Amino acid sequence: MARRVEPLAELQVSIEAAGGCAVTVEADVTNRAAMARAIVVLHAPISVATTRKDSC
Repeated sequence: MARRVEPLAELQVSIEAAGGCAVTVEADVTNRAAMARAIVVLHAPISVATTRKDSC
């Protein structure tokens, strides 16, 4: 999570190329609404991963 996704994009590509899983989310930690949206976005892959082996 970062204010801008661009700095994390390269890291995400590297992680996924190595067989890992990464999710990038744009959010300003000083903004409550942005953090709430980020939590929803980040929670979705975790929920899927607990039910499907092939998911992030």
